[in-house]
Amino acid sequence: MTPLSASRPSSFRRPTRWNLLSRLLAAGPGGYALGSMTSAFLALSLPMAREEAVLFASFVGFLVYPAAWIWAFAARTPRRAWIGMLLPAVLQAAGIWILRRHGWG
Repeated sequence: MTPLSASRPSSFRRPTRWNLLSRLLAAGPGGYALGSMTSAFLALSLPMAREEAVLFASFVGFLVYPAAWIWAFAARTPRRAWIGMLLPAVLQAAGIWILRRHGWG
């Protein structure tokens, strides 16, 4: 008779401690970075009054953060969780840098 964990697909096995720690770090600081970059990028790029753009961007940033937590634990591997956090955050940071360089903020 095979052990129960051997008969399950790899996506249903219990996560190791490092796997869980990596996902927690991706969700916490990584999700915060993603939410912050989303908020800043939207505040600079939305074509509306500055106050309205900042308020709307803050609301969206508050929605992105819990979505990032869900993504970190729904991703198939911790590597995908990190890529899902860092790639959009870095792209938005580059967009912020470009917008600021061209006088949009």
